[in-house]
Amino acid sequence: MMTKLLEPNSEECLDSFFLATTALDEYWDKSAKVIFLGEWCRRYSKAAVWQDLDSEILPDLWSEPQQRKYAYNRINELYEWILPRLASRLNKVHGVLHSNQYWRLVIGNWLYYYISILYDRHAHLTHALKLYPEMKTVVLSEECHIIPENSLDVMKWIMTDSYNLQIYSRILTALGREDFSKVKIQQKLPTNPLVEREGVIAQLYSIIRKVFTYFMKRIGRGRLILHKSYFPRYVELLLMLRSGWMIQPSLFQEEVPPHVTVDRQKRQHLMDDSNLSGDEFEKILVYLLHYDIPKCFVEGYSFVTEQTKYFPVAPQAIFSSNSWAYDEAFKQWAGSWAERGSKLLCSQHGGGYTGIGAYSPYESFEISIADRYYSWGWNFESKQNNKVKSMPPASFTGRIKMPADNQKSGILYLSTAESRYMYSLQDTVGNFTNYIQWQARFTNAMAPQLQKILRVRLHPWDCGWDYRDRWHDCVPEITFDDLSRPFLESLKNCRLYLSDHLGTTFYEALYANRPTIIFFNLQSNPLNNEANSVFNSLRRAGILHDTPESAAYAVTQAYTDVETWWNDPCRQMARQDFCKKYVRVSSNALSEWLEEFKHIAEKK
Repeated sequence: MMTKLLEPNSEECLDSFFLATTALDEYWDKSAKVIFLGEWCRRYSKAAVWQDLDSEILPDLWSEPQQRKYAYNRINELYEWILPRLASRLNKVHGVLHSNQYWRLVIGNWLYYYISILYDRHAHLTHALKLYPEMKTVVLSEECHIIPENSLDVMKWIMTDSYNLQIYSRILTALGREDFSKVKIQQKLPTNPLVEREGVIAQLYSIIRKVFTYFMKRIGRGRLILHKSYFPRYVELLLMLRSGWMIQPSLFQEEVPPHVTVDRQKRQHLMDDSNLSGDEFEKILVYLLHYDIPKCFVEGYSFVTEQTKYFPVAPQAIFSSNSWAYDEAFKQWAGSWAERGSKLLCSQHGGGYTGIGAYSPYESFEISIADRYYSWGWNFESKQNNKVKSMPPASFTGRIKMPADNQKSGILYLSTAESRYMYSLQDTVGNFTNYIQWQARFTNAMAPQLQKILRVRLHPWDCGWDYRDRWHDCVPEITFDDLSRPFLESLKNCRLYLSDHLGTTFYEALYANRPTIIFFNLQSNPLNNEANSVFNSLRRAGILHDTPESAAYAVTQAYTDVETWWNDPCRQMARQDFCKKYVRVSSNALSEWLEEFKHIAEKK
């Protein structure tokens, strides 16, 4: 269906319009002309419901680079403006005197994404209201509204239709539009689709972790604490022994907090409507924030604080790869010791989100809270940030190489997923819709005999994109990779690896020297200036492709004799150049990290 944007004064606007804000089609008024707020409303698996409706779909507001850049800068401004104000209010509510930097660590990641989410929803709603001021829609009844328990829950909730309906409903109320029909929906938090440890194994692991945590806390005070470091466990053990216990790992895992009652009085104290600029969104942000801030920062704050006592005391430095975003107890503990002089050491934990993209909010967050930030190789002068230091990737320590092997068979194709509802301008819904279209273009361009040996590894979170249905419709006999099998095992057993997005896995493949072909849309995934030259080398070598059709042709050329193709000197040089800048290879990684950590731990 072609997208058509109506003018507010056109004759067609005299008809009855219903605005669909989510994919909850049972609440659409199908007797009216349905205006879809975005592609997230139209589930692929429910095409029979919407494809024959009299309908229009509004365009993605962030498809234009200038609009996206303006919004990105505006969100950053709002984040820096409201953070100290909220920090001051939280200090008063909890009777503490923590610094703004402490609160940046504790609430900063959630706050940035919350502003981004609200900014996007507000922009799309106000655009729709301008076009269709007399439109009808439905809102979620207040009695069904929920407050997330913690910042990780927010990212889970944002994948659901019901929670997004709640956000749209609150914005409409804040805009003074209370004339819409209300619906009641029992909201349910999605669970992790991956198989979790269960039964006896889970209990045994929990006991070992608690015993180790108790033992480490009693026998001494490590000067440098590793928490969710991404180092293999045996590497953590070697670092501890070779440093004379100066470096100590932490296995603490925070407990699930008990259900806490929402304290409206405390939340009212978080409102601060003084010195507002008059900007409509600014007022809405301040008004809604006290409704939506997760419980762990308000009612559950003391429970989280109590858990910090299980961590070591008086560390010289604290190192983690991925606890800075969602590990609430760790953040409080690290933040409180940072105020007393402990150094915070952050490390890149994946590919694509740092050092490459033009929009990298999480990279900016990690660097802003760190005393030192360890990249996987990049350390560009234009960043003008002496915090960044290049080190071998922690998670790659001890990994084996997987050179080209014609005896292997099959093509491993790894796809990704993003929430249908935008949570960051780094990943917009319009971009992802385009990404899905590229997958279909790629498979349609493949030779039939290669389609039969294609093995697709889906992302564990489908996010409502109905991936399996899409792939089956495109390639009826498609084979899916077993997600219970580790990615590296699947990589080792394929002849050729294929990646269609900027993510960690193609870093892993190039590091392992596994034959790899990459393709992605540069318009949807703009690179920073420094990254362009490195990716141009991959492009000239035939590893990176700008269209699905080009990538499909390259697969055909490479697969028959992958050893000759992959070991071409120009291709290997491009791979090595990429690894040098983005996945720094080192035969002595353990010693490098040991020297770095000892240098920091011994500083007075």
